[in-house]
Amino acid sequence: GVDEVTDRTVEEEFDATADTTVTPSVKAEEGFNTPETQTAQVNGNGSTVITYTYTRKSYTLTVERKEGVASVTVTAVTPGNVGEATAVEGNVNATSYSVVYGAKFTMTSVAATGYTTAGFTGLTAVEGVYTMPMQATAVEAIATANRYEVILNLVEVAGLTTTTTVANVTITDGKISLWAVYNADYATLYTTENGDVAVSLADFTSTTLTREGHTFDAFYTTSFAADGITAGQVAVKAADKFLPGDVAGEVEKTNLYAYWTINVHTLTVEYYIARASEAFHT
Repeated sequence: GVDEVTDRTVEEEFDATADTTVTPSVKAEEGFNTPETQTAQVNGNGSTVITYTYTRKSYTLTVERKEGVASVTVTAVTPGNVGEATAVEGNVNATSYSVVYGAKFTMTSVAATGYTTAGFTGLTAVEGVYTMPMQATAVEAIATANRYEVILNLVEVAGLTTTTTVANVTITDGKISLWAVYNADYATLYTTENGDVAVSLADFTSTTLTREGHTFDAFYTTSFAADGITAGQVAVKAADKFLPGDVAGEVEKTNLYAYWTINVHTLTVEYYIARASEAFHT
């Protein structure tokens, strides 16, 4: 067989009669193109040499960009061993390359906004360099969605304290800090930047978020005073997709503001009018 990475030369000697013609058979080598047979006349001094040169076969490398990957570059360590990028029919996120068997190459990816590259699956690199197998190979360029801080501003009122019964949530200086996943929704908000404990924006209700004399209504992207006019504004729902406000600047914090209504209580005033017979006499 032939080594998977390096080329080598194999010599074999045969006995033949001088001045006769010979056509040595060609051996098939996996991963290599079989050359045409050659015919030569045998010299009497034993100097006849027939050389069969095997060229490496090329196999298709298909790279698919998964969610969050903007682009991929495949570069041959030795120029010429990786063909031009070709679009894959029926898959706008995939590109194919014709790569020489055993060729070494590198792959790099660029993340889309809101994501971080996470390498490639389907082929293992050694010190950042890949080697083309003896078969068509498919790899995936993957990325992970970033987390961005979401600050729930409770719009505090002097002298009144806001409390919550939502598990694993802490109110600090009138705010609750959570982390949302880019391009996901507000139904999953993590309590720490890299942790696994999550809550939902839907967990915050008039029952779980309380303040004396007030009733929690919803979160908005704009701050309103209690009982303020919210006409024209839409409350943020758990099912809404999360995207940081300033995408170009990669802003890491998004502010939402709690809207409260002021409780209305019924005050009953009773008037007692004395009858004439109950008048006071001296």
